[in-house]
Amino acid sequence: MLSFFPLHDPTVVNDLYRTWVVWQQWPWNQPIDKLRMYLGEKAGLYFGFLCHYTEWLIYIAIPALLVFAAMFKGGFYNTESVFVPPFAVFVCLWAVLMLEGWKGKQATYALEWGMAGFESQEQDRPEYKGDVQWSPIDGEKMTFYPKYKKQAAANRSTIIISCMLLLVLVSIGGVFTLKVVLDTDALAEEIVPSAVQAIVIQILNAVYRGMAKEMTDNENHQTATQYEDSLVGKLYLFTFVNSYAALYFMAFIQGSTSLGCEKGSCMNDLAYTMVVLFMTNLIVGNAVEIITPMVNAYLKKQAETGDLDPDADKRVSVAELQYCLEAYDPMESSIEDFTTISIEFGYVVLFSSAFPLAPFMAFISEFCQIRTDGYKLTRLFQRAEPIGAEDIGIWEKIFSLTTYASVISNAGITMFVMTEDKLFTSWSYSTRIWMFIMFQYVLVTLMTALDEAIDDVPEDVIVQQQRSEFFENSVITPATIDDDAINFEDYKDQWLEPGSVTYLDRTHDSHYHETLEGSVFMD
Repeated sequence: MLSFFPLHDPTVVNDLYRTWVVWQQWPWNQPIDKLRMYLGEKAGLYFGFLCHYTEWLIYIAIPALLVFAAMFKGGFYNTESVFVPPFAVFVCLWAVLMLEGWKGKQATYALEWGMAGFESQEQDRPEYKGDVQWSPIDGEKMTFYPKYKKQAAANRSTIIISCMLLLVLVSIGGVFTLKVVLDTDALAEEIVPSAVQAIVIQILNAVYRGMAKEMTDNENHQTATQYEDSLVGKLYLFTFVNSYAALYFMAFIQGSTSLGCEKGSCMNDLAYTMVVLFMTNLIVGNAVEIITPMVNAYLKKQAETGDLDPDADKRVSVAELQYCLEAYDPMESSIEDFTTISIEFGYVVLFSSAFPLAPFMAFISEFCQIRTDGYKLTRLFQRAEPIGAEDIGIWEKIFSLTTYASVISNAGITMFVMTEDKLFTSWSYSTRIWMFIMFQYVLVTLMTALDEAIDDVPEDVIVQQQRSEFFENSVITPATIDDDAINFEDYKDQWLEPGSVTYLDRTHDSHYHETLEGSVFMD
């Protein structure tokens, strides 16, 4: 046996293709419930978030276009505009509202799909290794793995990650060295370093992804959720540095080095670099996602039928044809796809003050991503094996941390990098420092207030969860129900005279004594 996998249902997959891979369809009209039924809850939650995020990008893309248009003066693009600081504040608040909206929608999906409480009932991973012994807590059998071995594996992972992060910094230094070498050619100096940087980012991400998976395997996590959270944490830490370190260097450090920047500010260079990164992700990323499985499927089919006689009938069964398609792993694929979204989300919120057009370009990218993923899963991949999930896991925290990090990033760019902004021309350096601090505290307070004011779980979902728990306790695991029924035996003596009711009718004789001695106080 070469492989086993579920076959595509022709009726369902073709209906899904016709309702999913449609260009003239808004994100909120995507068939999320059909996706979940066919691909499983984990894939359903990813596509639910992708459509939710794309929808919210529309709300910010429109003001982003207006700010971008206002930044043209006399036909030239000027990144230092009076409209940029208010727009940066708007982006930070938008990110909080987008995430709060997703939390409510996620809770609704979990309830409708029967996934509420899924993680509390999660079983051990088949790959989890250890010694079977009796639990010292409840006496049940358990698989035990020493804590010192887990810590040793975690320490090795930390050392390897640190070395890879140093490699990223070295690669950034190489890119800027290339920029110095090409200083004599203005066109090459603008195009080549940005293109090289975009390619290096993609290569390092691909190499590190395999290393992160091997490190996480060696850590021997007990459940699939723990394994995924650890893997995602490693990937995102590296991805954050790999994707944003060069941009932060360009924004805050390059102007103070021998590289220098035009007019003392590197905002134009930063904006140009982000355009190149977005276009690379949009064109190269989507092309690779489509072309790679097509080439692999062709090569696999050639390997299976290449030894046949040229005149022989090369028709094969449906199962053999689908065997040639790429296998789809819901966990690994969702990690890769969420990583892509998180990188673009960072471009949108971390550098909105430097490149206001980022939300619009992110909307175009995610709008295409929905169709690209739909085409892949309905035409180029084997049918996914459904995997349950209650939420998007650690990604929710990652998006939230990125949102709060954007406050510091945009405050720093606005107060210290945009030297020609009309609002801050007359301010001294010490005044800008105090405004930088005030900007952060005021905005973080407002964002936290919004976070607390909006319920993570809608009230109607809470009521339904409590009702489901009541029926589960009453029907599946029967329990005594308090139905407020009156027990008339408790009131059988209420019509009698007080002297007619004796203690013998209610308690045992040993409960009554004449004095405290011998009852409470004893020698």
